[in-house]
Amino acid sequence: MFQEIIDNMGEGVSNPEEFGRRLLASLGTIALAYLASKLVGLLARKLTSNDDREIMILRLSRLFITLPAIVLLIYIWFQGVGSAAIFIILMVATITLALKDMIVDIVAYFYTIFRHPFRIGDVIEIAGQRGQVVDFDFLQFNLAEMGGLVENIRPTGRYISLPNRFIFEKVLTNYSHDHDFVVVETSILIAFDADRDVALGAAEQVAADHHQAFLDQHDEEELEEFTRFIEGFQNEQATFSRIMMDDNGFRIFVQFCSAYYQIAGRTSEIECQLYDAMVAKGITLPVPLHLPKTD
Repeated sequence: MFQEIIDNMGEGVSNPEEFGRRLLASLGTIALAYLASKLVGLLARKLTSNDDREIMILRLSRLFITLPAIVLLIYIWFQGVGSAAIFIILMVATITLALKDMIVDIVAYFYTIFRHPFRIGDVIEIAGQRGQVVDFDFLQFNLAEMGGLVENIRPTGRYISLPNRFIFEKVLTNYSHDHDFVVVETSILIAFDADRDVALGAAEQVAADHHQAFLDQHDEEELEEFTRFIEGFQNEQATFSRIMMDDNGFRIFVQFCSAYYQIAGRTSEIECQLYDAMVAKGITLPVPLHLPKTD
């Protein structure tokens, strides 16, 4: 089996005429694949104005043009169906064993194309990295890094490349999949002896005022998709508050809506409003406990 492959390859190299014929056939195959790829690109731009769809067509065409071209090149240099088939089987077995992670990356690439866990332009967080998706290919996707969304939304200027398999292995948070809006939660701590009903009412009023300001800032068309999401998952409640016991008092949690790029500012704003509301209502706030570190 191996001797047949070696003999077949040796014949093409030792015979100048045969070598020239195979070389010309190989160059012709590569040229045809290149022209086919360019033609598909031109047709994609004319047939669709959707950038995501155009990118998907180009990536799929690249695969379906490249693979037949590789198979044809193998057949040219390892002439005979038997030799070519044996070589392809051996190559596939070797790749499967040695490049397991790469194969998973390629599978994740097609999963991304058809299931859209993210698209180019989406802001995501995965494996502790945050940023805007700027590109993805068969093996990796690239992010324009952003600071922590709660502290800072400004780009850092750095680019991060992550393997596609992280889509299956890590938790992926998409901040702008269908719309630019998210539900955020923050909290304030009140003392054990504080009036919980009054405090909860004050927190709900702050949340309601913030939500009205949020609605005034964005038009109905912008919020249409997000509104359906809220109504489906929160029983038509745009804001939500709850109270839980903490080590040093009762913690009041408030959920509110924000554009993902305003999370830091909105969180800071509503926390200050919660504090002012508690002080205005005479709600006692606990004194922070600073415990010394011990080895």
